[in-house]
Amino acid sequence: GRVWETKQSEWWPDVTTQSSEIYPRKELARKADLHAAYAAPVMRDHEVVAVLLFNMREPREKDEQFALLISIVTKELSNLMSVHETKAQALQARAELEALFEQLPVGVYRATLDGYLIEGNSRLFELFAVSDLELVKDVNVASVYVNPDDETPIREELVESGESVDREFQLKRADGIPIWVRNSTKLIRDSSGEPIYVQGIIQDITEHKEAKDALEQSEERYRLLFERNQAGVFHTREGRLIDCNEAFARILGYDSV
Repeated sequence: GRVWETKQSEWWPDVTTQSSEIYPRKELARKADLHAAYAAPVMRDHEVVAVLLFNMREPREKDEQFALLISIVTKELSNLMSVHETKAQALQARAELEALFEQLPVGVYRATLDGYLIEGNSRLFELFAVSDLELVKDVNVASVYVNPDDETPIREELVESGESVDREFQLKRADGIPIWVRNSTKLIRDSSGEPIYVQGIIQDITEHKEAKDALEQSEERYRLLFERNQAGVFHTREGRLIDCNEAFARILGYDSV
């Protein structure tokens, strides 16, 4: 593909609008209702040895924070692949990778196919208000969805599409407090193509969602005030009228805006 040839990462805001030459999996993505995608190469000795591909359900312009996070992971994977040959070096690589995951500002996890956590980093446990894996290893993921209907479509799409699934939804922390999260999940298969586990990245976006909702509510209150004001209210730009309420229209002799 293009990333293998150019050796450069690439973000597509909506792969369904691309040609098949640019994005060969276009039709597969369309059938799975996937849109935005990000591909990043893993390099070793100046050659591409793997490509990490993340597909998202909605069209989205490039998320610089997400792209930076993935670039850090690919660089670390490249470094680990190029220097660790012996068993001792492999153990060191594992320790370094675990240290990297612990430092990431987002939750990283692996889970069984039936929804039980295998491992996660400290940010994941912080996000769910628990101290370690032992406190959540017997908790099925289905039980922490605020809306249980959010869980089944994600699981089904993972199996059907074979791609990464990106969604935003609400989960419950261990203390019962609901939080909004952005979750990017991928189904991992063995060499014969059989699913073996799920891995993903999860980010707390509660503050972002609350700020967005507050802005929308503020805009709605302003719109109602604007439209229902008994006094004439209008907006101009460079001397031209661009908007006004019904009261101002009546002042000008019009029946409506």
